Amino acid sequence: MRYKTLGWIVVGAFIALLALPFVLLAADQAWIGVKRADIDTPTLPSQVAVTGVAATEETKGGKNLWFQSHSDGTYESELKDGYYSSPLVRVGSDEFLYADDEQLVFAQNLRGGEERRLQPGYKLGYMISGITSDSGEHALVMSNLSWNDPTPRENGTFVYTLTDGEREKSILLDYEAFSSVVTDDGQALIVTPDDNFLGFCVTTFSYEEEKNTECLEPLVGKYLNDPIVDVIDGSAKLFSEWITDEQSKGWVLYEQTDRGWELVNEQQATEETSPGKRLESERSFTKEGKVYWFTEEPGLSSFAFPTREDSELEIHHDSLADVMDGELMSFTVDGDIIHCVSARKDQGEDAQFVSSFNLKDLTKHTGPWLIPRTFETRGIFDVPRPITVIYFTDDATLQQLGVTR
Repeated sequence: MRYKTLGWIVVGAFIALLALPFVLLAADQAWIGVKRADIDTPTLPSQVAVTGVAATEETKGGKNLWFQSHSDGTYESELKDGYYSSPLVRVGSDEFLYADDEQLVFAQNLRGGEERRLQPGYKLGYMISGITSDSGEHALVMSNLSWNDPTPRENGTFVYTLTDGEREKSILLDYEAFSSVVTDDGQALIVTPDDNFLGFCVTTFSYEEEKNTECLEPLVGKYLNDPIVDVIDGSAKLFSEWITDEQSKGWVLYEQTDRGWELVNEQQATEETSPGKRLESERSFTKEGKVYWFTEEPGLSSFAFPTREDSELEIHHDSLADVMDGELMSFTVDGDIIHCVSARKDQGEDAQFVSSFNLKDLTKHTGPWLIPRTFETRGIFDVPRPITVIYFTDDATLQQLGVTR
């Protein structure tokens, strides 16, 4: 009798052990529901479609969570191997570009559906960043060179691929870009440090033209900050701030001429007339001849690229208090639309929010909306990942933002 009782105890314990994950899952979901109900910001509506990546913060063995929701309320997600973040770039009106299996992939859906694979001139490792031309027709992707590629490493370890989905041109450079731009006619410009890390080098190439690199001489006694390159009315320009050991500061403007890159304007600046440390590369971007950067308020500051005659920068500031909820974590440039992910704590819980605004008309914006946990985690014991890339994809939301695709 005792053995029979003991047997039932063992069976009961085994059943309880099997049920434990489901009990924990229910408790976890209930806890999340209670906690997140305390957050007064509305949750992302089910009819709003988004595509994005919640990236691992691990350097080895990490998994990125790729997610895609649809306007009918359905969604899918997939874990992918990755290092740091995995960029995702919208090309044209309805395709996304990303790196996979040493190739570039163009696809409408991240899982299933039709896709086009493009083999660049080199085997790609992980994708580091990607930008598009203003028209969205051309993309410039920066990746590292795969260890499976036999190319000697002294030729360069960073692959820059220019593509429109049909054509592609890849080059190798030694360094990661400070700044880059791709024009509507398919020309790429990339700014990297020189070998002494005292000046800059600008590399240009296109589908038809081979790469050409020109290095700018460093300024004597002045330290240049990260440069910003853009093409304005057909003229390539490079802007950079400088500072001295005596804490004097100012800025320089270079232009590409028939004789190469020339210094065409140099000015001193004050704390009030210089972005200074506020102009951080991970919080800034360029668009149609203007430099933008996010501020802590939250807000968005900007100035137009100076001309040869300008003596100071005219800095403009807009508040984003009605647009964002919390501290900016990441942003995605999608044509004239900027998608932002912000974060804050509520009742001790970390929460991420998504919002978007039209750069040309800040009155056109959506959100902020609380991002569902299903876009941050996969499984009960999974740790929420920071969302590094996100796009709105349904027509109704895009029309609200002033975009017709």
